[in-house]
Amino acid sequence: MESATSILFEIGKYTVKPIKRQVSYLFHLNTIFNDLRKAKEELVSIQAIVQERVERARMNTEVTEIIVQEWLTNVNQVVADVHTLENKIEENKKSRNYRFPKWIGRYKLSKEATQKTTTIRKLHLEGNFTQVAHRAPTPGIEIFMSSDFEMFESRKMTFQRIMEALCDNNSYSIGVCGMGGVGKTTLVKEVHKKAKESNLFNDIVMTTVSLTPDIRRIQGEIADQLNLKLDEESSSARANRICLRIKSVEKILIILDDVWKDVELEVIGIPFHDDHKGCKILLTTRNDHVCNLMDCGRKIPLNFLSDKESLALIKKIACIIDDYPPLNDVVMKVVKECKGLPIAIVTVGKALARKPLNDWKVAPSN
Repeated sequence: MESATSILFEIGKYTVKPIKRQVSYLFHLNTIFNDLRKAKEELVSIQAIVQERVERARMNTEVTEIIVQEWLTNVNQVVADVHTLENKIEENKKSRNYRFPKWIGRYKLSKEATQKTTTIRKLHLEGNFTQVAHRAPTPGIEIFMSSDFEMFESRKMTFQRIMEALCDNNSYSIGVCGMGGVGKTTLVKEVHKKAKESNLFNDIVMTTVSLTPDIRRIQGEIADQLNLKLDEESSSARANRICLRIKSVEKILIILDDVWKDVELEVIGIPFHDDHKGCKILLTTRNDHVCNLMDCGRKIPLNFLSDKESLALIKKIACIIDDYPPLNDVVMKVVKECKGLPIAIVTVGKALARKPLNDWKVAPSN
């Protein structure tokens, strides 16, 4: 008897509560409904706070976390579901029909409302985000490419040599040298674009060094392109942080534009040679001697444009289409004054675009 009583007691523990809960669905609709409405209002308040944080992050060009986007979507869906359920409950409360099927409907509404309340409370807990967004990666330099770039035959050969050097595992530093205005910056930007399209590197960054290097500015530009936040005050601490970030990338290309003298890479935070064999340096300089100082394994010269290439470029820039011999002769004189320098050709071409013949005639004398 004692054994039987014990068994019945255990069965009762697991059956009374479920039965009690089922019965409550029939007789406590108002209480269940009030709990649901209160939970929904609390959730909507939390949603407003999260949405405000997301909007502030978006204004700061940050990207919303996927988990936050999914949470907001789920909240919108459950709020819409609750709104529909509320309408059904109100209709049920207004009805004076006490037939048996009506009680079945009341039971179903109570059960659904209880389930929605459970879902909402779960969303309450999930909405406690420590972070709703992250910094967006800096756009690649290719979006700033010059529309004036032309892959002339002379440039094509130089371009190919640079790309071959980038693919050479034994080549850690490549120097592109040539006179100011010959188009070194434009060319390495195109290299940047091609290397990124070809997935040659996991990351590519480009910064301008200039005659008097500003180390903090250079560090900042590199950090921005690597989506790295620098909180350190000293340049040496910032260099250590950058070095760690670069070493975390298996293959990375650092483009240093407009280098005038030997640059101490470690001061910036750029690992070199054996310190990180996956890091390659591509630099541009006006002086061949700088390539030696920077220990460039490859030195690639960039020469002037030929007369034919110069003529084609200025016609494109100046929008010259008609084959008009008198104008062609004058344009050729202007081209020769530009000495094969793309920067001079582009500047003059833009200034004389769609101008009459007389303006072209006086250009060489100016």
